[in-house]
Amino acid sequence: WEQFPITVDSRSGHSLIGHGSSLYIIGGRADHLIQHYTGLPVENPIVCNSLYSDLKQMMKSNIITPMKKLPSTRKDHTSLACGPDLAIIYGGETFDGKLREPSNEVFIVTLGTHEQWYNLGQIEFGRQGHTMVCLDDRLIVHGGLGKNSVCNETFVIDLIK
Repeated sequence: WEQFPITVDSRSGHSLIGHGSSLYIIGGRADHLIQHYTGLPVENPIVCNSLYSDLKQMMKSNIITPMKKLPSTRKDHTSLACGPDLAIIYGGETFDGKLREPSNEVFIVTLGTHEQWYNLGQIEFGRQGHTMVCLDDRLIVHGGLGKNSVCNETFVIDLIK
C-alpha cells in the first residue's frame, strides 16, 4: 500500500466519495459534517444517471428545497455519488445524541464549491453500519444495525415515488 497525498483528521464510521478531482469525507467526527479535498488524482464513472436526472428535476421545480440548517454530524452511515455533482446519504448514528436508534433519514448534498443539503425525508427502516448501492434509479440497502439487532434483510429505497 502507499499513503494517499492528503492529511485528514482522525475519524471512524465515515464514508468517502470520489468526485472529479476531489474527495469528500462525510461524517465520522462530531466537529465536521463534510470535508472536501481538491486537486487529487480521482477518477470515477457517472453512476445512477436516471436517478440523478429525476433528483435534479425535483430541485429545479422546487419539489425539494435546500435545508436552512445542516443535518447532525453522523457516523456509520452510507453515501454514494450520484451523477456528476450529487451525493446521497442514508442512515447512521448522530453525534448529538438526539436519536436513540439508527437514523432513517435520507439526504442529498450537492458537491462542489457551494454545498447544499436537501432532506428527502425518512423511510421506514433506520440503519447504521449497513451497505448501499444504486441500481438503476433505486437504492439497494443491506444489513447493518436496526432498532433492536443486527439485520439480515436487503431492501429497496425508491426516492422518486
